[in-house]
Amino acid sequence: MVVGERSARHEPSPSPGTAGRAGRAGPVGLLRLLRLLRLVEVPATVLAYAAATTGLALLAGALGHDVEPVPPALVGGALGVVAARPVRLFLEDRLSTGRAGAAPAVVALVLVTWLLVLLGLSVLVPAVSSSVVSHSVRTDPTRRRVVECTVLLAAVSAASWGAELAGWTDGVVPAGTSVLLGAALLVLTLPSLVNTAQMARRERAAADALDAERRRRVRELEHAALHDHLTGLTGRRGLADAVAGAAAAAAERSPSAVVFVDLDGFKEVNDSLGHAAGDELLVVVARRLAAAVRPGDVVARAGGDEFVVVLSDLHDAREAEQTAQRLQTAVSAEVSLAGGRTARVGASTGVAVATEPCTGEELLARADAAMYQQKRDRRARSAQP
Repeated sequence: MVVGERSARHEPSPSPGTAGRAGRAGPVGLLRLLRLLRLVEVPATVLAYAAATTGLALLAGALGHDVEPVPPALVGGALGVVAARPVRLFLEDRLSTGRAGAAPAVVALVLVTWLLVLLGLSVLVPAVSSSVVSHSVRTDPTRRRVVECTVLLAAVSAASWGAELAGWTDGVVPAGTSVLLGAALLVLTLPSLVNTAQMARRERAAADALDAERRRRVRELEHAALHDHLTGLTGRRGLADAVAGAAAAAAERSPSAVVFVDLDGFKEVNDSLGHAAGDELLVVVARRLAAAVRPGDVVARAGGDEFVVVLSDLHDAREAEQTAQRLQTAVSAEVSLAGGRTARVGASTGVAVATEPCTGEELLARADAAMYQQKRDRRARSAQP
């Protein structure tokens, strides 16, 4: 037992590289298999259709009908090319709409009609052809496509009946009976094209509605991520992007600036009137700050009672100082709150101007330091006798 345990402990473990290669072997092998299947999908589909049509021709011959197996096999192989998934997706992607949109349906209809005529099954042309054109209608459910497919369906049906009535082809059932049954099938299947188009349009409308709802929710989530939920101003995440852009675009002839705004006396409002009144005051202050700057400037709430204004493409540094003075004036005005109450706060501002490119963090730090320096200076003046 001891020897066994020791040998188990000393058994070499696979190296990380070997384990990684083993882990990748599965997905790589699966991808190679998928590529191989895509390469053989078209010829496999062609062989399957050719074999199926050959079997139908042999069955018809066994039932006493004079049907050569080779022509149906060739037509079935050609139909397999059109029906193969890679070819079908390519045609739908390139020719699904527009003037050439019905081209794949035309090719498929001609091949299906030819195959049924060779097998002596002209009576089935309307029913089988209807399923072929239904796919084209689902791809492009417009009235024009419905009319095109209806005309194509009627044309191939009439051509197959004419060939049988003229004696060019032999059918499983007498020519007159074949035409009568085929006409009945045609009348019964034509309304299905309209129904298919209506269903496809409803499905597309539902899909478009879901997509519009998804895009609306994405916009809401993006807005919530970039904006403050209380004031509607730009939030911390959006502020970082705005400051970084302004700092990078700063130049001597078009400076950028950041104004840091901190409310004075906000804590007293919160303590005396309550947090609901404090939130109401923040909303009013945010609205005043936004009204005191240019349309292209960014006003953000950094958190609590702190706001940041990002200024870009200024004429000079004095314009930033003038903006800071306007902001202080706007904030210091009395605020009317719910219930007939009023409140008043002040503002300490710090201005940082950049005349050459720098980092957003550097610009914010300078504005924050200037704001606290203004607070210290104000306290020092108020402490003097």
